[in-house]
This record gives sequence, structure tokens and C-alpha cells, in this order.
Amino acid sequence: MQTVRSEMRDAGKTLVFTNGCFDILHAGHIDYIGFSRRQGDALIVGLNSDTSVKRSKGDSRPINNQDDRAYVLAALEAVDYVVIFDEDEEPILNASELNLSEDDNVLVQGILGSPYAIGFFGYAYYAENADTL
Repeated sequence: MQTVRSEMRDAGKTLVFTNGCFDILHAGHIDYIGFSRRQGDALIVGLNSDTSVKRSKGDSRPINNQDDRAYVLAALEAVDYVVIFDEDEEPILNASELNLSEDDNVLVQGILGSPYAIGFFGYAYYAENADTL
């Protein structure tokens, strides 16, 4: 992933990062992923591992295993890369592992029932109307 990031940086491209468990993909996920992709030139989706989903959502989850969830996400036109992470915390805390920096990358977070939060690694704002950004 660091090689990809370096190549994008050298080409002046913007990398967008978002994450979630995406256990049962639905229209809201598709809207969120599409919005995320429109914020830059390539989209990385951080996918919660089966273990981390189980810890956060209970023993009956996930419904679909991490390999199947990653496969479905990777098949979406808006998604360029999928990385599985096992941490309970947001993977943005480990952004250095992905070679992400505040200079040329965008973080998009979906908050259920709220506008999307857009961050430029340390500077966040809420998109009141996602389609106008």
C-alpha cells in the first residue's frame, strides 16, 4: 500500500480513506462509498475484520465473513483498494502504516443519521449536503 501511496503522491493524486464493517451492504453504504470516492482520485476502504466486528457488534455478527465482505466491496466501481484491519479503534489511528499524511489525503467518516464528516487528517468538517461538495 505504501508503494501505491507514493506513486499517487508523485502524480499529484488525492487518496481518500473510509472504513466500516459493511456486513450487509445496503443503499446507504453505496451512497456513502460513492460520496467518499468523489472526494479524490482513489478510494481505500478499511474493512473491520470478523474479530473486530464480533467484539463491537456481538457474537452473532458478522453475518458475512471478512473475505466475502472484502470481495463485494472490491467489486464496486468506486472502490480502488480494500484493507482489512483488526483494531477496535478507527484505522486512521494507524495511518502511518498506510503512508497517509495530512498533505494530500482525505478521510471520510459516515455517522449514522448525521452528515458525512470529512477530514483532511486533522481538519474535519461536516458535509451538510454531500452532493454539493
